[in-house]
Amino acid sequence: MRNSVGLYIGENVVSAAIVTDKGRGGVRVSSVNMSALEGREKEVLNRNVILETMVNKCLREIEGENSRIFVSLADKDFIFRSIDFPLMGKQEIESSIMFEIEKYVPFKIRDLIWDYSFVRFPKEKKIKVSFLGIRKKIYQEYMNIFREINVEVNNIEPSSISLARLMKSIRSTRKIESFILLDFSESESYITFFYKDLPIFNRYLNIVASGGNVDMEKLNEEVRISIQYFRREFRTYELTRLFVICRKEEKHYFNTLGKYVESEVTILTSEEIMNREGVSVECVKSYGVASTPFIYYGFHPFLQEGGGKSRAKEEIFSSIPLNIPLLSAITGIGMLACLFLYIFFSNNISVKRYEVKKIEEKISIPNKIKKMSISEIKKYFSQRKQEKADLEKKFLGIESVSPLLEDLPEILGKGMWLTEFSLIREKENKISITMEGYIFRDNPEEERDVLDDFVAELKESPNFKEVFDNVNLIIATKDTFEGLEVLRFVLKLK
Repeated sequence: MRNSVGLYIGENVVSAAIVTDKGRGGVRVSSVNMSALEGREKEVLNRNVILETMVNKCLREIEGENSRIFVSLADKDFIFRSIDFPLMGKQEIESSIMFEIEKYVPFKIRDLIWDYSFVRFPKEKKIKVSFLGIRKKIYQEYMNIFREINVEVNNIEPSSISLARLMKSIRSTRKIESFILLDFSESESYITFFYKDLPIFNRYLNIVASGGNVDMEKLNEEVRISIQYFRREFRTYELTRLFVICRKEEKHYFNTLGKYVESEVTILTSEEIMNREGVSVECVKSYGVASTPFIYYGFHPFLQEGGGKSRAKEEIFSSIPLNIPLLSAITGIGMLACLFLYIFFSNNISVKRYEVKKIEEKISIPNKIKKMSISEIKKYFSQRKQEKADLEKKFLGIESVSPLLEDLPEILGKGMWLTEFSLIREKENKISITMEGYIFRDNPEEERDVLDDFVAELKESPNFKEVFDNVNLIIATKDTFEGLEVLRFVLKLK
């Protein structure tokens, strides 16, 4: 069996880990920080070329060539969504997801590479679905990097899944299904909420102050606000514990975190998890994704267009050798089961055929159509067809706004978010958009600059110019949000 290699690609760090002998052998790790590159090199090379160099360096250091490679990416590259559905079958779930998810993201699901998992609650007659997706554009950029250096990737997942996989392999935490995971890395930090082992909400935490030091007051506040938001939006979800994953020398940052979040806090250091000194959290992430074939975790995302549930296990575990005696026993049991099912369903089908025949006898053509001649029936359906065409025409203009909605996440300034968004059809099929939101910056004087830059970028967007003529600033006033002084704004695009 080939060795398994995990790669983690973050904002400024690439790390790699190789797991040998079906997970029972040794683990070699390597990590490269972009800050180690010379300033002149970073100015000349674009980020993709730099990442190619960093990935190659890590693979050489762990001797990971010709191994199965699994990739973990920073959570900011992914979309996490939780959706509740009534009890339904798998095909209905997938159809419903494709309809529902477009309500929550500013672009179409065909522009996503995605997968999902779910848990059933029969007593409550509902299903909780965890949706995980990445924009096709971002996904292809990473795949192009791997193709350039001749690296074949088995699977890609967010780093929160990689960390949760390792965390659930620890005996003391194995039975905890609903928890909060705070990932504190060298250059980035995320908080992820898991329910029944499924990720349902994720948030990036900006907690590094000037000079590269950690702003502990801001960290505590960010975590507290995140938990308050979660408890408000997901009232029925019960979370039992907050896990923090960090370096050993950073452990003291979190000693007082419990009193701010009103929850039990367990701190797991990267050194404890990997049982070696000097390893970073980024190395733990690469080790977590490298362990995909060896450590079971409830959610194995397999990202592809249209969702990936059908191929996930086949792709990830295709290299595991078969147990022939066990397979023969299962085959024999399966044949007996098939024989029993054949007899059972043969009788059942006969009953169903009788029931269907009775239903067909009860079906009758509506009197309105029954009394019509052939020409009248044609005219009737022609009118219905015209009514359908008129209805489609009314909504045609809305599609022209779609490209602008795709641009919107990239145009939004730092510290800026939307709370309300409405799209209205006005007279003569013209479209208008009203958006409301807030801006928060450490320096309040910068908030109006962020708003002005956002308006300017909107006006310069080619997709904006195709649909709208101007942007009207309706409101720009100071307000309070979650105890913070922010700039509240309302814009109207016409």
